Amino acid sequence: KGLHMVLQKIKGMKIHTLLLFLISLSTVAFATLNVTEYYGVGCMHCARVDGTLEELQPEYDLNIQKKEIYYDAENRQEMFELYIRFGVDPGKSGVPTLLLDNRSLLVGEMRKERFEELFNGLRYGRPCG
Repeated sequence: KGLHMVLQKIKGMKIHTLLLFLISLSTVAFATLNVTEYYGVGCMHCARVDGTLEELQPEYDLNIQKKEIYYDAENRQEMFELYIRFGVDPGKSGVPTLLLDNRSLLVGEMRKERFEELFNGLRYGRPCG
């Protein structure tokens, strides 16, 4: 029903108005995705995830905040509090841990393609998981 209404509106537009409309759709700016990355110095998995995030940063406009947890007790406590908030067992978790837009918590290493799926889900309002 919604698509039909859009098509009806498009039919009534003049060609230059239609072109401007299509151009505006192609330049929709997406909001920055905030990523808090909890990591440990020397953690191989963390280093790989960090590289993947850096690679995806321009495409998804990632605002990455890094928090080391091996030597920083305050960051470690903050990460454990997130586990409790999201119902994750701290005894079965670790680094890397990522907080995405303060609404999704990811624990562990993932493939680049999985990150893209999750970031697109956040970008387009689909559930992540």
